[in-house]
Amino acid sequence: MTAMETPKLQQSASPNGRDSIFDRMTADQLEYLGRRLHQLASARARKDRRDAALRELVARLGSWRPTRAAKHIAERLRAYQQDWPEKRHLTELPLGTPRDDVLLHAVMSWNEGRALAWRQIVNIIDECRGG
Repeated sequence: MTAMETPKLQQSASPNGRDSIFDRMTADQLEYLGRRLHQLASARARKDRRDAALRELVARLGSWRPTRAAKHIAERLRAYQQDWPEKRHLTELPLGTPRDDVLLHAVMSWNEGRALAWRQIVNIIDECRGG
């Protein structure tokens, strides 16, 4: 190619004249990306629901300091985890179950049966308060 020749640009199908990364992906790659994005969105939604249940548990404790509340909730989660094998299949708890137990069950469900350490709970509380 001489200095006067310019390289030929490929025609693009996109309206702005630029190729999208998606235009260069195979059908299998697009399918994988779609599945992965769905997994990530689902994980984020589970985390958001878990955090909302934790915040409600903290709010139910009233004016407790965040560290004290987090340690109390972590202890309750560890205790609840002992019964988790029998309760994990329940999508709803029986009518009349105390609200705290419903929230503990929700946290365990959305956290895939794992209890949280009190420091993790403090971090979640701090995120809520903008800390």
